[in-house]
Amino acid sequence: MKNNAIFVLALIMLSLLTLGSAQIVESKTASVDTNGTDILRGWNQFVENINSSSDVLDRAIHGNMSSEDAMALTTTLFVLNSQALSDLAQIKPSEKHAKFQNYTINGMIYFNRYLINMAKYFETKDGRYVLLARDYFNKSQGYYAQGRDEAEFLY
Repeated sequence: MKNNAIFVLALIMLSLLTLGSAQIVESKTASVDTNGTDILRGWNQFVENINSSSDVLDRAIHGNMSSEDAMALTTTLFVLNSQALSDLAQIKPSEKHAKFQNYTINGMIYFNRYLINMAKYFETKDGRYVLLARDYFNKSQGYYAQGRDEAEFLY
């Protein structure tokens, strides 16, 4: 389990370094997303990641997946969500789409915190991580609901 923890930590650090480098390069080339297509793509990735994490949690709870596999898949979702978040943060929204982008970004930030705590729970079985994860998930879902309502208004 200790080797898994080191691997997960290294993967997270690598993804954060990669995302930071991508932000520096991409910030020079960002253009305004006038029709919201790129923002909607980020939203869709966020929703897919939420659905996938629910599947991982359901399978882990019902004993259809080991804790180690659940930790690895949760960490993978963290990397995917982090990349989608980085991409979305580089988009310059039109005024019409700025609130939708903001709700999506904030939801993704709290969702990342949820994923990190769930990965730690699957690694350690320490219930404190579940309590933190629950709080972050609830915050993420608050922004998700606002984003969904805004998307219905926009699209």
